[in-house]
Amino acid sequence: MGTYKLQKMFKWFEKNNEKIKLVGENREFKFAVNKGIAPHLIGVQYMKSNKTGVALFEHIQANFFSDEEIFDKIVKNSELGYAHEFNKRKSAFEYVFKNIEDFRIVENTSKDTSTLKSDYFLIFKSPNDNQMFYLGLRKKENENFYALETFFKRIDDQKYYKGTKINEAVTGLYHYNDSTKKFEEFTFKNINLTKDEYSILNENGRFKDFIVASDYEKLKTCQVNEEIKFQKRIKYIINHQKYLENNNMNILSFEGIKNYIPVLEKLNENLSIKRELEYISTPRNNNNVTLKDLKTLLSEQEKLIETNENLYKNTEIYDKINDFFEKKINKKNILKELKEQDFPIEYIENFELKFKNEINQTYNKTKEKKIEK
Repeated sequence: MGTYKLQKMFKWFEKNNEKIKLVGENREFKFAVNKGIAPHLIGVQYMKSNKTGVALFEHIQANFFSDEEIFDKIVKNSELGYAHEFNKRKSAFEYVFKNIEDFRIVENTSKDTSTLKSDYFLIFKSPNDNQMFYLGLRKKENENFYALETFFKRIDDQKYYKGTKINEAVTGLYHYNDSTKKFEEFTFKNINLTKDEYSILNENGRFKDFIVASDYEKLKTCQVNEEIKFQKRIKYIINHQKYLENNNMNILSFEGIKNYIPVLEKLNENLSIKRELEYISTPRNNNNVTLKDLKTLLSEQEKLIETNENLYKNTEIYDKINDFFEKKINKKNILKELKEQDFPIEYIENFELKFKNEINQTYNKTKEKKIEK
């Protein structure tokens, strides 16, 4: 089963759309807190999805990725260590904001020796493992405003603030009230998910696990009784998704589910192709299969490919058809008929490559006979 801590944290962070003023003993910082900053601070940009900010936030929510899925994507697409960093950050992100009043303000003294461009850090020692939380503040050009540049947790070796001339406590936290046009006292501690929100997230997590566990690939080789079980499973998924949608509880869409089960709404069509492949693979049917049958099979497959709802890859279909043609003698004549009957170009090229030697041999023998004459 997957875990969905990030989804719950994102839901919590979605509630925050604030202009914040954080006040220290001798200085103050204004910065924005909204869902657009969360992906970068947590490190999910290392999934390399070609999305950033709000778009990445909403992409992760819409697909309801589990923590494990995101971890795997980061491992696959990024450098060693980034996935572990993601795990540390996501577990502490909400905690950090809810305790930001207890942080201290220090300078970033490592600009010449690190890639971090923050001007200041908000730091706080974790009560659990004696490590230090860092939240980086970088001044925006030509603005009296800061951006939250980075967030991480590491051993308290003062690497990034050693020799700081500033070390002061946070004395106040305020948010901008659009109605009064003033900064007013504020705390993140009062922002929490409701019981219903937790319930919806947990239900979608359970449902997502059920979806991911639906191994549609086994349909290629399973017996009819297993197909029937899978059909019942698909029926449940479709009905339950409709129930969630009707009650405004769904997070995944039908399109999102099809990312995990492409055959969701075309199960019968794919099973029909499976039957046809079984038929042409049975030796006693050799004389009953026509080129028209094979062309129809390829046409049905192409329709499924176009909508990404296919069970089989094209190459799997081609291999089965080529196995059928393997028993035929004159591949050159077959190739001629394939072209005359307008078989898909992709399949014709596959056929030519598969039987290249036999086609050439037939061509050479024909040429030799003409020369003899």
